[in-house]
Amino acid sequence: MRKQKKFTELLEKLGKVSQEEAEVILKKREQVDPDDGLTQDIITHFQQRIQEYKS
Repeated sequence: MRKQKKFTELLEKLGKVSQEEAEVILKKREQVDPDDGLTQDIITHFQQRIQEYKS
Protein backbone atom coordinates (compact mmCIF):
# COMPACT_ATOMS: atom_id res chain seq x y z
CA MET A 1 0.00 0.00 0.00
CA ARG A 2 2.84 2.37 0.79
CA LYS A 3 4.51 1.71 -2.56
CA GLN A 4 1.24 2.44 -4.34
CA LYS A 5 0.95 5.78 -2.54
CA LYS A 6 4.52 6.72 -3.47
CA PHE A 7 3.89 5.73 -7.08
CA THR A 8 0.70 7.79 -7.20
CA GLU A 9 2.52 10.78 -5.71
CA LEU A 10 5.28 10.43 -8.31
CA LEU A 11 2.75 10.35 -11.15
CA GLU A 12 1.10 13.49 -9.81
CA LYS A 13 4.46 15.21 -9.49
CA LEU A 14 5.50 14.29 -13.04
CA GLY A 15 2.24 15.45 -14.57
CA LYS A 16 0.90 14.54 -17.99
CA VAL A 17 2.33 14.97 -21.47
CA SER A 18 0.47 15.83 -24.62
CA GLN A 19 -0.06 13.31 -27.39
CA GLU A 20 2.55 15.13 -29.46
CA GLU A 21 5.12 14.99 -26.64
CA ALA A 22 4.44 11.28 -26.17
CA GLU A 23 4.99 10.64 -29.88
CA VAL A 24 8.35 12.45 -29.79
CA ILE A 25 9.46 10.49 -26.72
CA LEU A 26 8.43 7.16 -28.22
CA LYS A 27 10.24 7.88 -31.50
CA LYS A 28 13.48 8.53 -29.60
CA ARG A 29 13.42 5.31 -27.59
CA GLU A 30 15.82 2.47 -28.25
CA GLN A 31 14.35 -0.30 -30.37
CA VAL A 32 14.98 -3.77 -28.95
CA ASP A 33 13.93 -7.31 -29.79
CA PRO A 34 10.78 -8.52 -28.01
CA ASP A 35 11.12 -10.74 -24.97
CA ASP A 36 10.79 -14.49 -25.39
CA GLY A 37 7.15 -15.45 -25.15
CA LEU A 38 5.95 -12.20 -26.67
CA THR A 39 4.42 -13.59 -29.81
CA GLN A 40 3.68 -11.68 -32.99
CA ASP A 41 -0.03 -12.09 -32.22
CA ILE A 42 0.40 -10.29 -28.90
CA ILE A 43 2.48 -7.54 -30.50
CA THR A 44 -0.12 -7.05 -33.24
CA HIS A 45 -2.91 -6.94 -30.66
CA PHE A 46 -1.19 -4.18 -28.70
CA GLN A 47 -0.36 -2.24 -31.84
CA GLN A 48 -4.05 -2.36 -32.79
CA ARG A 49 -5.09 -1.19 -29.32
CA ILE A 50 -2.64 1.72 -29.53
CA GLN A 51 -4.05 2.75 -32.91
CA GLU A 52 -7.61 2.53 -31.53
CA TYR A 53 -6.62 4.76 -28.64
CA LYS A 54 -5.11 7.33 -30.99
CA SER A 55 -8.30 7.51 -33.08
